Amino acid sequence: MKKWSNIRWDSRWSSINALIENYKSLLISLEELGNEDDERSVDARGLLLALKLPKFIITLFIVHKIFGIIRILSDQLKGKSII
Repeated sequence: MKKWSNIRWDSRWSSINALIENYKSLLISLEELGNEDDERSVDARGLLLALKLPKFIITLFIVHKIFGIIRILSDQLKGKSII
């Protein structure tokens, strides 16, 4: 997982993109952590439930699309090549 920068919109897109690309692996990891008997298992089960909600998944893709557009604009304003 990647941390968000406070001032860079493209960091938000790359964080969300990493979440989408690693979604299945993240679910598997959270399921494994959720099966353990410690404090982390409670947090893992809570995150797992949240990640599986249709509302979360739909919102994730909408925000990914919006931040992708903002990222392209940001790259153009910075003079970066997007290819």
